[in-house]
Amino acid sequence: MVKKLPFSLFYYRIDAMRKFISLAISIILTACLASCEKIPAKTVCFKNTCVQAEIADTHPNRTKGLMFRKSLGSKKGMLFIFEQECIPSFYMKNVSFPLDMIWFSGDKKVVHIVESAPPCRVNCAIYTPDANAKYTLEVNAGFVKKYDVKIGDSVDFK
Repeated sequence: MVKKLPFSLFYYRIDAMRKFISLAISIILTACLASCEKIPAKTVCFKNTCVQAEIADTHPNRTKGLMFRKSLGSKKGMLFIFEQECIPSFYMKNVSFPLDMIWFSGDKKVVHIVESAPPCRVNCAIYTPDANAKYTLEVNAGFVKKYDVKIGDSVDFK
């Protein structure tokens, strides 16, 4: 025969279990948030201005790029970093706003520029530089014209 517990003892056990579960959830959430890395950023400087750029230096991050974003802040961008100089191609699939794309060589010289690449959903154009590049910076459309960025310009990272 099963003995029934007094109501107060039953309530105490449920309350203790609730506190334990709450504490466990708090610990798990804290651990998850602590392990979530902030997206690393670099400051990319041209002769007339600097851009705070998120880094895309892994294949998954480079593949996603700025897809599904609604906007990009002023003087903000995304810097794609490749393991070695190559001919990295880009397209604007699922990007919601036009971009300027600037490719740099390993010695941080601008080697190719695409201005105002339009957003795209299907049958997207592919943008490919004329020269090898180790880096590509995507910024809001109009940046290249506004800051007079030209092929051959030097770029500095901070």
